[in-house]
Parts: sequence; structure tokens; C-alpha cells
Amino acid sequence: MTKISIITVNLNNKSGLEKTIESVVNQAYYPYIEYLIIDGNSTDGSIDVIKQYSDKITYWISEKDQGVYDAMNKGIKQSTGDYLLFLNSGDTLANSTVIEKLIQSGDNKDIIYGNVNYIFDTFTQKSDYPQTLTFDYFIFNTLPHPATLIKKEVLEKTGLYDISLPISADWKLFLTAIFKYNCSYKLVDIIVSDFYMNGMSCTQQAKLTVEDEKKRIFETEFTEYLNVINAYRKMRFTESSRLMNFVKKLGFFKYL
Repeated sequence: MTKISIITVNLNNKSGLEKTIESVVNQAYYPYIEYLIIDGNSTDGSIDVIKQYSDKITYWISEKDQGVYDAMNKGIKQSTGDYLLFLNSGDTLANSTVIEKLIQSGDNKDIIYGNVNYIFDTFTQKSDYPQTLTFDYFIFNTLPHPATLIKKEVLEKTGLYDISLPISADWKLFLTAIFKYNCSYKLVDIIVSDFYMNGMSCTQQAKLTVEDEKKRIFETEFTEYLNVINAYRKMRFTESSRLMNFVKKLGFFKYL
């Protein structure tokens, strides 16, 4: 059977961590799961939560790290699964059968991804990810790491996560895997996880940082696409300016 490594990164998010752990250990319909928790030396009682569930956790460590992607890389190095899923503290699997459904429907592709419920303060928004992933799509978008199984050999081939990119290293990894290494992929059209929009990538300043990081990667590693990228971004900027004015009227500006 296909073995799954689920990796949770945590730092001082005790209540969120417990929700995440419970959603993982409730995957009773797919027993071939190892669970790893990489904690960044939390001081809020997170370690007590980890110890409470220690009989359900394959491996855990608590020590200082260089950020979330450094912690995720630590998890990769300790994992032994065929596929890895990164479900960080606070995020939860949608139900007790999602891992089983991903494996059954994933056709052994290198990357198997599903959909996500994005949870805001006052509403929930369901994602719809495309079946075909184009380079144009990745100029502005990425895949949801809490809803994506990645073969471990893909992560080793691409060089793990780039810790010099504090926010968008997962975007770079997906882009590199698909467009430099031609990794196969498949959408399984189910809700896999609930992603809470209160993390490090959800602030307006973070979005500006992401743009800077993407620009650097495009200019250093995808120079053959630069003309297409610049034309597409210019077109989308005009469109997004119109959209922003509309969204402001709706009162959702704080979520952009």
C-alpha cells in the first residue's frame, strides 16, 4: 500500500495544533499514515498537546528553526512515506476519508491535489483548482499545500524548499517540479482541507513580499518566459485594478 507522511509545522499555536492533530488521527479509513510534527520551540503549551497525542505521532521535535520552510524541510528528511502532505497547525483535513480518496483517485501521479475551503472571519470560500496547470496560471496562483500530495522523490529532485523565500517557496517548488522536471499531476475534485486565512501569507504586506519573491525567481530561473510573464502581468494589472475598485465597494478590502 501507498504510505503517506503528513507533516505539521507549528510555532506557538496550541489550540490550532490540537485541531490539526485530531483531523489527522481521525483518518481511520486509511491506516498507512505516518505523522510528523516539527515544532519551532514553542512556549505556549504546544508541547503538552504533542505529548498528549504521542502514541499517534510517529516523530516530533521541538527546536528553533529558520522559518516555516526550514521546518518543512526537516520533516521531509525524517519522513519515510511515498507521498508527503504538509498540513500546518490550525489547518484541518475536511473529513476522515480524504486521504483514502486522494490515493484511490490519484493514478499514482507525482503531484495529486484537491480543493480547499478558505476560512475567513465571517465567511467560507471554496476553491476551484484547474485540471490543467499552465505556466500562465502560476504567474498569479499556486497549488494548496494543505491539499496536495507530493511524491517524496519529487521533493528530493527539486532540492527541497528554498528557505531564502520566506513566503513563496512552495510556489517555487510546484513551478519547478511541473515546468522544469515535467512532473505529472492530477486534480481530484474534492474538498481536502480547511485553510484558515490568518497565517503569514494572508496580510497585505505578505502579498507584496510574494510579488518580490516571484519576480526574483522569474528573472533568475525562468528567463525564457519573461516576455510572456511581463505581458500577462500587465494585462492582469489592468483587470485587477477594476476588480479592486469593485471589491472595495463590497467591503472585503481587508482580506486582499
